[in-house]
Amino acid sequence: MMRNWVILGAGNLIRDLREAIAASNHKLEAIVINQPLTEDLQKKIQAPIIKLENFQFKADLSYIFGFLNPAKETFLAGLKDHGFDFQSEYLGFENLIHPKAYLSADSYLGAGNYLGPMSVVAPGTRIGNFNYIN
Repeated sequence: MMRNWVILGAGNLIRDLREAIAASNHKLEAIVINQPLTEDLQKKIQAPIIKLENFQFKADLSYIFGFLNPAKETFLAGLKDHGFDFQSEYLGFENLIHPKAYLSADSYLGAGNYLGPMSVVAPGTRIGNFNYIN
């Protein structure tokens, strides 16, 4: 099933996420930013860029964070200021799993995780929310 993705924030992982979305035959709808991007990064992203204050949640899209640092909390707070409730539904955060990753059927993934190519999640593994395994 093809998914349409929105990446929240644009950090070092943006290229990995974009590549995994394409490799999975999904579509990158947009990237939502809460701070300016460098001109070089804007050219490399090749996707529509939406400022956080102009972002509107759509229930039919899949969401994932595009950065690793603790700024996730700041970004989440900015979205909460716009009326989005993460505690109840995780706002449609889904797991982005590269087609070349291995995920055991006997493992557990929370919401908003990224598994990069050649990643292995072994049987019995439990992974929480918003992790990047590359």
